[in-house]
Amino acid sequence: MIVCKLSEILGRKRLKISDVIRDTGITRPTLTSLYYGKSAGISFETLDKLCKYLSKYSPVSVNDLFVFYDIDINSIHISFKSLTQGIAPNSNHTIVETADLEGCIKFEQKQLNDLVFNGSVCFSDYDSKKHNSNYSLRVNFYEINRQDFFSLYPYDVQEDIDKRIIAFAELWLNEYDCEAEIKYYDINYK
Repeated sequence: MIVCKLSEILGRKRLKISDVIRDTGITRPTLTSLYYGKSAGISFETLDKLCKYLSKYSPVSVNDLFVFYDIDINSIHISFKSLTQGIAPNSNHTIVETADLEGCIKFEQKQLNDLVFNGSVCFSDYDSKKHNSNYSLRVNFYEINRQDFFSLYPYDVQEDIDKRIIAFAELWLNEYDCEAEIKYYDINYK
């Protein structure tokens, strides 16, 4: 697994994506996908621009931007059930009030056990100015305790797992509510 550290680097340097776009000419979709760890690849030209730009503030190399872990997620499966729909307060917008979920993350490495979890998605509020529905996601991993989880999986891998679960949940929510966004999340280990 290769993890992009752009969000961490920009945070440390107190830079915004809009600053990088303006100063480098790299497109917003490219930077956003790198920032959120959703990029399928990057051109050497973009990588060169990014390293040169970030190095103006303090040295940044390709090794700083990307980290390799010998952990590969084979699949993530999440099923949603007990769906309850409703209408957002003060609007005629259809929302998902609540839904329960359960899932499993499988790794290619045989020595890593599957991560099994359950949880729920709940409607939080509707932002009429932005026309989006905000949701809360709660996930409980079981059959692994917090200490074991942190000793087996580096923080970057944990963060990647969190992002993938959130992205999967948002994708599912968008089938029912095209303006859905996971705004709050809580991930626990038993």
